[in-house]
Amino acid sequence: MRNHLSFALVASAFIASIVGCSKQNFQIQDQQQSFSQVQAYNNKVDIVILVDTSESTSDYRQKFANQVPEFLGTLDKSGMDYHIATVTTDLNVLRDGGKFLGVPKYLTPQTPNVVAELQARMVYLLKSTTPRANSEQGLESFRRALTPATLAKDAPDFIRKDALMVLIFVSDEDDVSYDEASSKLISTKAYIDFFEKLKPKFPTGARAWIAHFVGITSLNDCGGIRANPFLEVGTRYIDLVLETGGSADTICTATLADAVSKIRVQIVQLLSDYYLTKKPVVDSLRVYLNGAVVPKNDQNGWSYKSDKNMIRFNGGAIPGVFDAIKVDFTPIDAS
Repeated sequence: MRNHLSFALVASAFIASIVGCSKQNFQIQDQQQSFSQVQAYNNKVDIVILVDTSESTSDYRQKFANQVPEFLGTLDKSGMDYHIATVTTDLNVLRDGGKFLGVPKYLTPQTPNVVAELQARMVYLLKSTTPRANSEQGLESFRRALTPATLAKDAPDFIRKDALMVLIFVSDEDDVSYDEASSKLISTKAYIDFFEKLKPKFPTGARAWIAHFVGITSLNDCGGIRANPFLEVGTRYIDLVLETGGSADTICTATLADAVSKIRVQIVQLLSDYYLTKKPVVDSLRVYLNGAVVPKNDQNGWSYKSDKNMIRFNGGAIPGVFDAIKVDFTPIDAS
């Protein structure tokens, strides 16, 4: 007789919305008496958004702010336990970069008028006649805001060990973070190493942070950026996106709905990744949702990621509230 491993997944505080659904605080338990597994997941996500406050980005910041109600609405309905902070790119003139904006220093589902608060921070401009810096140092601003010393002073409980950290860069130019002593650009690898140390991998082996970029992604953006000296491809931000598997989307659209939706969907998807404890015979994998077979499909079904030994749910197949998921397979060592 061929031995199969069966798991049951129950999700709580979930949403069946336009992004599908996300599982929160569920457990995976083996249904066979011969095998026992309990694997707990949580719904925690710590989000930091870069606000490029140079004059050329005012329209883009407003577009992003317009997407905030739907963005937070989905997170709220799904029961996400989120922390959201914002930082600016300005380390040279008004010098409000390198720290979290506003009071309170970060927003949560319990923050009064949380939608309006985040929108205000996205369109943030100090009432000052001093021109803002147009040399954006977004990566260095992030690093300074998230150093242990700064966090200990401003927001000691912002970063949670078991939360996914999401970095969102919104800018129409590239990063020019430089070392003040040498006046040379700080390598993007140095920033990647910083975030790897700040957010070590989860026990499953999954990366605990991810970067997204909404900005200039190619020379063809905005009808061809060569004619506009204020626009630059965000190659350094994109380095972090490529390293972490995040999304990079153009800022040159009537709305930023698609870009923001991708970020929202990926947050949900990463939190619903289902890690197996044994390597399966791939052809033996069978996935069931409430007793019905879920197809193997990269758009609306499940995919097996062999490098991480996990099941990823896609599109409409992302589990819903109280859905029961069972994964049957033959372990390689039992075939």
